[in-house]
Amino acid sequence: DSLVLATGLESGVSYSDKVAEALGLSNYAVLGLPGFRTNDLHYFLNPEVGTDEYYEEVLLPEMEGVEEELNAIMLEAVETSDIITLQVGANNFGAYAFSQLVAYMTGEEMYEMDWDKYTGYELSEVAAEIKAEYTDDLFAYVYEQTGFAIPEEMLPMATTLLDIVLFTSLEYAANLEAIVDIIHERNEEAYLVLVGTYNPLRGVYYDDGETAFEVGALVEAVTSVIDAYIAQLAAEEENCVYVAIEETEMILDTLPAGYVSKNLADTVEIPFVGVSVPEFLFEVLGNNFESLHPSEAGHEYIKDQIIATISHEVSEEWTSDETGHWHACAGCEEQFDFAEHTFEWVIDEEAKPGVAGSKHEECTECGYKQN
Repeated sequence: DSLVLATGLESGVSYSDKVAEALGLSNYAVLGLPGFRTNDLHYFLNPEVGTDEYYEEVLLPEMEGVEEELNAIMLEAVETSDIITLQVGANNFGAYAFSQLVAYMTGEEMYEMDWDKYTGYELSEVAAEIKAEYTDDLFAYVYEQTGFAIPEEMLPMATTLLDIVLFTSLEYAANLEAIVDIIHERNEEAYLVLVGTYNPLRGVYYDDGETAFEVGALVEAVTSVIDAYIAQLAAEEENCVYVAIEETEMILDTLPAGYVSKNLADTVEIPFVGVSVPEFLFEVLGNNFESLHPSEAGHEYIKDQIIATISHEVSEEWTSDETGHWHACAGCEEQFDFAEHTFEWVIDEEAKPGVAGSKHEECTECGYKQN
């Protein structure tokens, strides 16, 4: 999406450009499409899955006349690239989810949430259980999860908000898994780098005298779950790694902080994607959509994180635990040359008349000891 582009900056300074330069690559492409969610990218890679109202109303008009060309360029890049970096999903939880919430608060028609579309997907059963739990007793569910005693007048909005977050999470995960599968089906040799997300609203609180909540904490709750999911997905895939983007202060020019108090129903339209979100977010971020995106220093930081992960500083010394031994990378948690121990008995002290001896098992390869 637009996070991979140098949005608000001069061309050629995105982390993709910087990674290519660091690796000495001259043949590469930066294919960020503003506003794209995981389901939109899934559609681009496999048109048979179809689109939804949001894509047709918000994204398609921005690509009028060039949609097929962009699609062809992306498919060619996927099929011919040696390395693919992928960062998508912020708009699932950002522009789309916020537009849904704002539509609810302002009495406008919301986009349909088609739960049945994901029936059969493994996480759909988990989502159904969660939905049943908070639908049955929303007050108890919110209090158990957050310790917050939600006011009765906020219950309807809270139900809708949980529906939006849960459906968005399901939609995000199902489509991201499909994207990874399609990329490796079309190019099984490609080295896929899944870039994590970050929280641009750390330290921000909302309080208009009637409603108060910690915006940054709510966003952190979502981004931390997303990152854990991406990391797990990468760990389960061949030729795939996860790159954490944890240091928000390294990404943005200024970290927003403090309290804001605009009415939640006051909205402003996001440039490029044509949807509205609460105006207080843009007050906090300097009324500047671009400030949600990495600064040039932020792109440099993300590049460093990627290079550190894919370059691998592999130690010649063995690292070991009870399961086996491996060569560790200084820049990530990947284990190289993992093997199970091959134990033999080593005499520590010979037995003597009336005195028992002692011995232990020791791995012949790495020296790990047990027993």
